[in-house]
Amino acid sequence: MEEYTPRPIIQCPHEVEDRNTCSVYIPTNSIFQDIQIDTFFEDAEFCNELGFTSFTSTSVYKYNNLKYCVRFINNLVDKVSIENEITVYKLLQENNYKFISKLVYADISNKKFRDSYFIFEYEEGYTLEEYCKTQPAISFEFAHHLAINLEQALKELHALGILHHDIKPSNIYIPTSSWIPELLDFGEAMTFHPGESTPLSSEYCGSPRYSHPDSFPLPFHACKYLPEYDYYSVGLIIQDDIVPRIHRYHEQKDALVLAKHFFQYGKTTV
Repeated sequence: MEEYTPRPIIQCPHEVEDRNTCSVYIPTNSIFQDIQIDTFFEDAEFCNELGFTSFTSTSVYKYNNLKYCVRFINNLVDKVSIENEITVYKLLQENNYKFISKLVYADISNKKFRDSYFIFEYEEGYTLEEYCKTQPAISFEFAHHLAINLEQALKELHALGILHHDIKPSNIYIPTSSWIPELLDFGEAMTFHPGESTPLSSEYCGSPRYSHPDSFPLPFHACKYLPEYDYYSVGLIIQDDIVPRIHRYHEQKDALVLAKHFFQYGKTTV
């Protein structure tokens, strides 16, 4: 197989503490081409909070009878990571990539709020992590549907030269209107190009539980990240999070075959 070159999408020239130099990003056809952000937050109705992590909080707002998801990002997060994510969304939306929520506004200028924030069109649904926790049982049909769509999502993502680099259940969103999974959180994303030598990278996948073993750096040594490792993470999700929730033994075996399929992408066997 050809070697690949992972590297950050953006090399930000600014120090992390200098958070007032970056511009607002408003995609084409966004509602914010026509309205001011102040108007949105003054007139929008707060609906509910979706959740929070150590560095983010996410809430739903309604504006003109449409719902939007606003994700606030703590100012302790490295600005390079936030700029990476904006760049990735811009590239994906320009190429009509369907396995994401549509980004309509991003602000890392820090002028209105203490934190940076992204605004997405919102559809009702669950993260895969939430879905697994709330469902007493999961069918093989759901596992198969999930596997087919995630495989296609990664194929199209890699065809655009992007590695997700942090595939895990909380970064997979499932809208109940379509049940087509969407990938979240591209802050750790990397680019690659076929035919180039692979430089070593000191960064490993953002979530060790769902990482390929070779993506961990040894002491005083760097590591590399390859496209196959995104697939490997999906295999772990199916094996560790989906299979235990399938009640029928023969369906568990079939789901493990799905997991093995993704492990083989990562040059690893079950």
